[in-house]
Amino acid sequence: MDNIIKEQIGVHQLSIKLLSTCQLIPDIKFNDKTPSFDGNVELYIENSIRKDSQIGIVDVQVKTTEKKSKISRFLIKKTDLERFLERDGVLFFVIYLDENQQPIVRYRDLHVFTILKFLKNVGKRKEISFDMYP
Repeated sequence: MDNIIKEQIGVHQLSIKLLSTCQLIPDIKFNDKTPSFDGNVELYIENSIRKDSQIGIVDVQVKTTEKKSKISRFLIKKTDLERFLERDGVLFFVIYLDENQQPIVRYRDLHVFTILKFLKNVGKRKEISFDMYP
């Protein structure tokens, strides 16, 4: 399957899952070529989307890939972690598509302290793998 189609399916499926919470409003771009960030998610404290109930906006990075045997870990470049650190972290999503294009969504909140720990552990390597959560 073409990467552009995979990416659009993944972003669309992720948006549906986020919207179903009634507290997360995604603004994630399709066919985005911006390095390291694909958009953001607005966070609301209540199911009513109003200015006074917004509690924050979080940058997001979305990766979409074909389902692999091990979906609990993801390999990321050290340079990506450094970019995430510059923006005080990111909500990192991986959407695995099975053979029927059904999504399996995994995520990791990569906040500053987690990124610093990963960068400390990566040493001279150029990549690090980390756990993803359902």
